Amino acid sequence: MMISYHTRLCTWLLALVTAAAVASSAVAAEPQPPLDPDNSLWCLYFKGLMPPREGQSDRRDLNFYLLFRQGRIVHAVASAPHWNKSCHAADISELTFFDDRLAGTVDVTFHKDGHVPKDGRPIASRLSLSAVLDRDDPGADEAIKGSYRGTFGAHAVSGRLVGRVTPADRTSLKAARYWYRVFDVLVGWTDDPRARDITIELDVLGGRPTNARFTPSPRRGAEKVTLPLTVKEIVLTVDKCTAEFTFQHPVLGDETGAKASYRLQVDVRRVHDLLGGEFEVTVKQPGKRDVVKSGALRGGCELLKEEIR
Repeated sequence: MMISYHTRLCTWLLALVTAAAVASSAVAAEPQPPLDPDNSLWCLYFKGLMPPREGQSDRRDLNFYLLFRQGRIVHAVASAPHWNKSCHAADISELTFFDDRLAGTVDVTFHKDGHVPKDGRPIASRLSLSAVLDRDDPGADEAIKGSYRGTFGAHAVSGRLVGRVTPADRTSLKAARYWYRVFDVLVGWTDDPRARDITIELDVLGGRPTNARFTPSPRRGAEKVTLPLTVKEIVLTVDKCTAEFTFQHPVLGDETGAKASYRLQVDVRRVHDLLGGEFEVTVKQPGKRDVVKSGALRGGCELLKEEIR
């Protein structure tokens, strides 16, 4: 069985914290604080929710990450890396946590990544769930157990819901490098869907953006070219990043060299070093109607200098 990146992420984070606790105990006798489910990251797995690979029958899991602060759910990010490469922000407004029971309904819109779904149309999913936390051992495998029922597009789905709790990273990323892979942005003609994707990189120092750039995904065999990006607006918090970027790029397949102007807005949610969220882009071309696209993005982040809290 293949293990997803995000499953490995939670496993690695838990191992890292455990190793740090063992190392620190050798230096100081002070015990590490216990894992607090009310201020943590919950890694949930909707078993068998996602469609199987073509020609296979085994359905795949949906990874679902809930960030808790003081017993309140801050936000969530969903990912199904064996289905497509996007991360998807989830609506958790109807989800509640009380007396160690997680219950309610979540809505997730699964956006394309340029390849899946084949028709490029978003798939709406509405899931009712009920699960109970084992507070005595929240970090154990399947410390969270329950079930779900709902829809994935036009299909009814149901199954087991399992998960565990890991420590939540509270480090602010005001001195960091962000990157986002944004799918199906560029306009024009191409026989390679990946050529429509771009990767945005942004350095942030002292809360101010610097060295903003983007790289269009190169066609097969071509070299990568990094181009300047203008940051019109950006708001950073510990858990989120919202921003507006503008840039120009030649229209794909246009031999005259015509350029299109892009205004890209992103709403990104952070789970440790994983970034997921949604975007909307407005494209202007001379003599043509504006094109508006929306979808999901996936990214990451890393500290550049000192941690700013």
